[in-house]
Amino acid sequence: MASKLADIQDIVDKTFDYVVVGGGTAGCVVASRLAEDPDVTVAVLEAGPPQFGDSIIEDPAAFMKLMLDPKYDHMYTTTPQLRAGDQPVLWSRFFPPPKNELSEFETFHDSESVGYDGPVPLIFSRDSSGAEALWQKSLAKYGVEVNTANLDGNATGTFKTVSNINPETRQRAHSATTYLIPALTGQTSQSDGDVAASGVEFEHGGRVYTVFVKEVVLSAGAIKSPHILELSGIGDRKILEPLGIEVKIDLPGVGANVQDHVSMGFNRWKLKEDQNIVTSGMLQDPAQAEKLRIAL
Repeated sequence: MASKLADIQDIVDKTFDYVVVGGGTAGCVVASRLAEDPDVTVAVLEAGPPQFGDSIIEDPAAFMKLMLDPKYDHMYTTTPQLRAGDQPVLWSRFFPPPKNELSEFETFHDSESVGYDGPVPLIFSRDSSGAEALWQKSLAKYGVEVNTANLDGNATGTFKTVSNINPETRQRAHSATTYLIPALTGQTSQSDGDVAASGVEFEHGGRVYTVFVKEVVLSAGAIKSPHILELSGIGDRKILEPLGIEVKIDLPGVGANVQDHVSMGFNRWKLKEDQNIVTSGMLQDPAQAEKLRIAL
């Protein structure tokens, strides 16, 4: 599949109808939808090497191996934090919603809002560690009830949620495999006044290149999207001018107002060995993991 990707000579100094900056969940979907028009040219710029066919990404049980590995994880850090011994801390990708949106959540999800078609399969995994039912029964004794309608938007209680796993291959399904790859195989900038994007600069192999574009779709995530905007001169004048960045649009909200929270999980449990419970430690053993895969 990597052979389907563009080489640098296919991109540099070329003009596309759309350049999507960021090949993540949203970027792949947008690019695939745009590419459905055979008269439209689309380029997707994504950081890092292609990871098609990587067994760690495809194996749903290996998700913990993706974390804190710079091959897969950008491992963004904060600036030094006073209450963390003046040390930077790893920055999480997960954030709570703004308070003004909490009261609206009841209208965001209900049974009818759960899709039943589309390229990304959502299934209730048939795999089980053997501990789920025991946990639910134990927690129910202390008032944490079993939730049988969590897809309606009620996330209170214990429940088994859906997973984006291909039921035929038993591999992880995501926007790259379900949107980007079909687009590669052929199966399927807005202006403010006088300011409009005409191209995108990117680095490859230690050199800076430019790809020209009619419209830019910026989909580089919560960190890199505002970062790219600021480098392009769109942001808070008080921040950009001292850095020598020419201000194209003075927009103080860019790069601001991120709300963070701390999540910690260090629970360890000692289990009886005769309960047939599958643990993450067992899955770290390739032989044991293969044995379990065949059994399931």
